[in-house]
Amino acid sequence: MGDIFNGIDLDKVKKLYDVSTQKIQKYKDCWAAKLCSFCFKQILNLTDEFCQKSSDNVCSDLKYYIEKVKDNKDITTFLENMSIE
Repeated sequence: MGDIFNGIDLDKVKKLYDVSTQKIQKYKDCWAAKLCSFCFKQILNLTDEFCQKSSDNVCSDLKYYIEKVKDNKDITTFLENMSIE
């Protein structure tokens, strides 16, 4: 992006911005996006394979969670009464 001698390389910043915007647009409608293990610093290396694996992991984690809590009345009552402020 730059260095202390030459400052910020605006061409590199623009390229990173453009590529990041394209990647974000491609994956923004993914059902698992809010639970994804993706880290923004990896955006240039984001692939369909990574996204498939990540959404599979989220699905597996949700299934595990539901299986563990479905018969626990205390947890389900807590979740039903939980509010986000």
